Amino acid sequence: AQLAELFRLHDLNGNGLLEEDELVQLNAKVALLHYGRDADVSEVKSRYRRLFHDKLDRWGRPVGYSVFRAYLLQVLDALDMDPMAQEMIAEQFCSEAKAARAVFHAPSFA
Repeated sequence: AQLAELFRLHDLNGNGLLEEDELVQLNAKVALLHYGRDADVSEVKSRYRRLFHDKLDRWGRPVGYSVFRAYLLQVLDALDMDPMAQEMIAEQFCSEAKAARAVFHAPSFA
C-alpha cells in the first residue's frame, strides 16, 4: 500500500504514469526540504534524470506502477532486508513526497 501511495504522490499530473520530469521535480523539492539553500538542485535533477533512464526506462518514456514498484523493491532490499524496516522506510519516503508536494508552489521553494 505504501508503494502505491508513493507512486501516486510522484504522479504529479495524475495520469497514472510516472514521467521523468515528475520524478525529477518532486525529488528536487525533497532536496530543498532537506538541505534548504545548500541543496545543489541541478545535481539532484541530473541524478534523478540518470536514475530514470538507468532504472525505469532507458528512453525516458513514462512508466506505470509495476515498473516503479519493481525498482522501489530493489531499493528497499538494498537498504534493509527486514520487512518491518522496509515499511518504515516506505512511510518516510511517502512523508517526504507529501511534504514536497505541499511546498510545490511556495515561492521560497521555486
